Amino acid sequence: MKENVLVSIIVPIYKVENYLEKCLESIITQTYKNLQIILIDDGSPDGCGKICDEYAIKDPRIIVIHQKNKGLSAARNVGFEKVQGKYIGFVDSDDYIAEDMYESLVDAIEKYNTDISMCSYYKVENNIVAKAEYPEIKDRVYSKNEALKELLLDHKIQNYVWNKLYKRDLFANIKFPDGKEFEDIATIFYVFERINSIVKISQTKYFYVMRPESIVNDLTRKTINNYLEFNIKRYLYIDKKYPNLKLYNDYNLVVSTVQAFYDAINLKDAEFLRSSNFKKLYTKFKSLIKKEGSSLLSLMDDESKMKTCTLAYNIDYFKKLVIYDQNLHNAIKNKKSLKIIKNDFNVSLKVDI
Repeated sequence: MKENVLVSIIVPIYKVENYLEKCLESIITQTYKNLQIILIDDGSPDGCGKICDEYAIKDPRIIVIHQKNKGLSAARNVGFEKVQGKYIGFVDSDDYIAEDMYESLVDAIEKYNTDISMCSYYKVENNIVAKAEYPEIKDRVYSKNEALKELLLDHKIQNYVWNKLYKRDLFANIKFPDGKEFEDIATIFYVFERINSIVKISQTKYFYVMRPESIVNDLTRKTINNYLEFNIKRYLYIDKKYPNLKLYNDYNLVVSTVQAFYDAINLKDAEFLRSSNFKKLYTKFKSLIKKEGSSLLSLMDDESKMKTCTLAYNIDYFKKLVIYDQNLHNAIKNKKSLKIIKNDFNVSLKVDI
């Protein structure tokens, strides 16, 4: 195995004391040894900073940066300033990786002469490892156009930075948005549009730990607004620059609208759903469904079809105060047929006119 190429790994750290050692052990014991490991202690109030310093003493490949809490994006951006490797990888500090992940990704990116290599990932919840998410049967190389399409579909290639290895130059003049969440969505498309190709290997090497207190599970109006902000900005950008991606771009906006709707319902945030910004988005959503409904639905799994149809049939939504009845929704969702008639939708809502 050749190890003449340095790989820089950026690990932002905040309030993950119970997960951090497992994460760091999985990095320092990699079979690929030529690593620069950049740990950013983002003002963590627990014992994370001490753990980082202890590991830096044990392993000279580790650089530790301590800073006041500025958020995940700012921590990653600070990490960029220390990068020396030809390739960059990211690991979230509550996750962990297989011992040969970086060996496999370096081998693949060099073998196929691509700009990015990536692997599938496992979801881990309560220490139970679920089946791999969208694994490949064999290594597969995607062209730039294929990769951008798959990124919008968010299945075979997802909008996460952490299960991938990148040529360092791809991030030139690209920063994660300070103070915002869903920073991967805000960034990764603009990285991908610089590539010629990407390879996804057949092995699953990343372990994504689902914990209730993580950013993606901390649902607030701010997270919904950030999610929509970045998706809408990207939609408008792609709409002008990549007409060949129109169907997949429209699909992404539709599923983003649906996700925001259900998130707001879970928060019981009727004010957000009545807002002028969401009304405009909902109007665009209905227009896309009317024009391309069958094509868009053909790209969705059953759950997404169900949610999209449910929202699409709610034509009088903004004239009413709606409080969602989850039990009745589940009863509809569990029907064998995905066909939803208007009466079904109406009885699944409690309406105060």
